[in-house]
Amino acid sequence: MVGRIIEYKTTREIWGALNKVYQSPSIATMLGLNSQLQRIKKEGITISEYLARIKEVFDKYSAMGEPLSYRDKLMYTLNGLTEEYDGFVTSIYNRSNKPSF
Repeated sequence: MVGRIIEYKTTREIWGALNKVYQSPSIATMLGLNSQLQRIKKEGITISEYLARIKEVFDKYSAMGEPLSYRDKLMYTLNGLTEEYDGFVTSIYNRSNKPSF
C-alpha cells in the first residue's frame, strides 16, 4: 500500500486514494457475488427461501453501490428455478407487466 500512496503529495490526495481503493467494490467481490447468484438453485428448498437467498445477494450488490439491472435480476431469479416452474417462467417472459423485486 505504501507504494501506492508515496506518489501523493498531500494528505487529501492520500486519503482520496485510500478511499478509492477501499470504498469501491473489488472485482473479486463482484465476481464472487456473480458466482453465488449462478449457483443458487430452487432445489430442495421452498420458493420463499429461494427468493430470500436471491434477494440477499441482490442487496449485497446494492450495498456496494453496484445494483443489478432489472433484466439481470429477472434472469438470475428465473434461471435458478427447477423444471416444474417452466410454465411460470414462460408466462413471466411473455407478460407485458413484469414482477417487481
